[in-house]
Amino acid sequence: MILCENGREHLKYRIESDEFYAIELLDSGKVIGNIYCGKRDYEAREALSAVIDNTFK
Repeated sequence: MILCENGREHLKYRIESDEFYAIELLDSGKVIGNIYCGKRDYEAREALSAVIDNTFK
């Protein structure tokens, strides 16, 4: 679970991981969410989840 106390640590993990990709608005480049693509056999990736700010859903 991500809480205020561990939020920065978790953000650092996501930034450094090659399994998370940012979702950005095309016109501004503002990050509004992320996609998690887990590693699978044979170096394939599978999109397992997406998190998008409620403002943009």
